[in-house]
Amino acid sequence: MRKLNLLLRIGLFALILCLGTGAALVVGETRSLALADLSEASIGAVSESTGEGTLYTALSGEQQGIYRSDDNGYSWQRVGSAPAADISALAVNPLRSSLLYAGTTGQTGDTNRGLLVSDNGGRSWSYTKFALPVDNSGQAPDVSALTISPTQPGVVYIGTEGQGLYRYYSQTGQFEKIGGDSLAQIYVKEIVSAPDGQVYAVATDGLLKIDGSRFQKIDNLPVNAISLAVDPTNPKTLYAGTVGYGAYRSDDGGQTWTSMNEGLGWQPGILLWVPSITIDPADPAHLALATGIGVGSEIVSDGIFESFDSGQSWTKVAQTDSLVEQLSFNDGGIYATTAQGLTRYGDPLPASTTTVWSRLASLTHPTGVQALIMLLTLLFAGWILIARLTWMPAWTHKNA
Repeated sequence: MRKLNLLLRIGLFALILCLGTGAALVVGETRSLALADLSEASIGAVSESTGEGTLYTALSGEQQGIYRSDDNGYSWQRVGSAPAADISALAVNPLRSSLLYAGTTGQTGDTNRGLLVSDNGGRSWSYTKFALPVDNSGQAPDVSALTISPTQPGVVYIGTEGQGLYRYYSQTGQFEKIGGDSLAQIYVKEIVSAPDGQVYAVATDGLLKIDGSRFQKIDNLPVNAISLAVDPTNPKTLYAGTVGYGAYRSDDGGQTWTSMNEGLGWQPGILLWVPSITIDPADPAHLALATGIGVGSEIVSDGIFESFDSGQSWTKVAQTDSLVEQLSFNDGGIYATTAQGLTRYGDPLPASTTTVWSRLASLTHPTGVQALIMLLTLLFAGWILIARLTWMPAWTHKNA
C-alpha cells in the first residue's frame, strides 16, 4: 500500500501544480489582453530591445506601470509598478534586454534622482547615483531623452529640458556633463547612437555630434533639426527632420544635405515640421516620418508618411489627430506615440502564434499576483506530498 500511497500523493501534487500554473496564466493573459490596444493609454515613454523585437512602455494614470510585449505589440503584460516619479524616457541595454534605465520628470531637490535602473525587466527599480542640479526654486529639470550605444553598453547618455547633456557610467556610478558651461542650458529633444559608436544629440542649439567629452555642432542644415535617424548599415547616412522645412538627407556624415520632401506636401510658404523620423532596422531603405503644419504659433498634426526608397518619395500612411512624439519600426509595422497613446500603422500584426510553451515562458516575468499564486501553489502541493494526510482513505495509510 505504501507504493499506492506515494502514487496518490504524486498525482495530487501534479494536479495542484497544473491548476495553480493554469490560474497564473489566466491572470497574466487577462491582464495582457486588456491592454492589447494602447491607442488611448497615457504613454510616458516607449523603448525597444535591440534585435529581439521586445517592446517596453511606461504608462501613467489608471494603468500606471511598466508593460512589456514579446510579440511585436500584439499583447502587453504589466511586469511591474512604475516608480513614484513619472517616467519620461526609457532605454534598454543593447546586450541585456532585462536591464532598463528610466528618466524621470517633476523631481525636486528632496527627491532629485533623474535616472533609475531595473535589472529585472522593469519589475522593480532603484535610484542610480546620478542627480541633476536644481534651479533657484529647488526644481530639477525633466529628463527628455536616453540612449545607450551598442558599442558602449555601460554608458548611458542623458538629455534634459534646459540643463544640458550628460554621460553616466553604470559600472562606477560616475557621471559628467558634456560640453561644460557651453551646453549648460540646452534642451535635448533626442539622442541617437550610430552603429559605429558615434552619438548625436538633437538640441535647441542645433544638431550636435558627441566625441568623448567634446562636441561638434553641425551647422550645414538650412534650419535647426528636431529629429534624426542614422542608417544602421552606413553611419555616414543621416536623415534629419527640421523646424518648418521638412526632411533632409546627408550621405557624408552631415557635411552636406539635400531636401527629400517629395510627397510630403511641402511648398514655399508652408511651415512643415518633422518631429520624428525613423529607419526600419530590417530594411534601411524603409523610412517613416511624422509631420506637422505650422499655423501661427501652433503646430497642427498632419500625418505619418512612409518611404521605401531612402526618402526619395513618400506615401501618406495615416492622418493623426495629435502630433507624433516618437516613431519606431517593429516587425514591419510603424509604432507612433502621441499624447493620446501608442498606435500601430502599416503592415498588420500577424495572428497570435502563442503556444503552450510560450505561455509558460511568460511566467519567467511574473506579475506580483502571478508570483503569489505560484508560491501558494508550491506550498500547498509540497504539503500534499510530504505531510501525513489523515483525511485520505485509511487503506492508503496501512503499512505506511
